[in-house]
Amino acid sequence: MPTLRDAIYGLAVGDALGVPYEFRTRGSFSCTGMVGHGTHDQPAGTWSDDTSMTLATCDSIRACGRVDTADMLSRFRAWINDGAYAIDGVVFDYGGTTARALAAGTGCTGERDNGNGSLMRIAPLAFTGATDDEVGPRGLGNHARSRGLHWRLRGYGARDARARGRRLAGGGGPGL
Repeated sequence: MPTLRDAIYGLAVGDALGVPYEFRTRGSFSCTGMVGHGTHDQPAGTWSDDTSMTLATCDSIRACGRVDTADMLSRFRAWINDGAYAIDGVVFDYGGTTARALAAGTGCTGERDNGNGSLMRIAPLAFTGATDDEVGPRGLGNHARSRGLHWRLRGYGARDARARGRRLAGGGGPGL
């Protein structure tokens, strides 16, 4: 049965495969293995901000025993400010939306403000009992400082996120 560990390893490996090609036009490259350098001149196997923030999410859930958006925000800020969860403590790239959201402690609401990284960061929810109230609009409304964590997919509640995550992981698993 797939586990959270399986999902995180898959996410991190996929992310590291893509780092050298970030921002390149589809069809303009061919990824045939784990290579280094490319867009960010990073060594082979380097993951991006998306995996770093996913690891921070996992660490928060493990430490708190539940979804705690204030704790997650603190860990995300430790990543962006101090290099926590980054390979060798080096933060080499992140988007302007991420920087603005973490600085303000609240998310952006534009149509293009929640990209694929937000999907990666919620992967751990597929393995929790998080409720819509904890991660949906009401829950995030109760934690206004943390809305920038991108926990809520547009139109999807926690139950839907868990179901989609279990399908992507090939089954699902109980708890962390």
